[in-house]
Amino acid sequence: MLRFATLDVDVQRNITRFTIERFLQELAEQLGAPDQWQMDAANSAIIAYQRGEFDHALRCISVGEKPPHQRLFSATFNVEVGKLSLRSLWSNFLYPSSDSLAASGSLCSFTSPGTSTDVHPK
Repeated sequence: MLRFATLDVDVQRNITRFTIERFLQELAEQLGAPDQWQMDAANSAIIAYQRGEFDHALRCISVGEKPPHQRLFSATFNVEVGKLSLRSLWSNFLYPSSDSLAASGSLCSFTSPGTSTDVHPK
């Protein structure tokens, strides 16, 4: 079976870009406003994508896609509640700035009671 890490970097970039775009579109089309969990996951994925950490970006999207009743993890949010909007996420995705990359210390860090599962590249 072909692994994501063995794909050409351009292919990884395209897959990741498409996945982030799809996730942002799904957030825009859902009935209610996206919650902070989803917004933080999308923001972390965008930052990882911009850093070239494509596998990490995909893990963040995977975490963000979980419905509330399946979220076994508690999230550590990198951005103050209310600072993110779909407009700002799209803007950060399409027009990356050095400020957004520098402001992100820990990306997509999620832990579960009794288990430490950081979604960080090693």
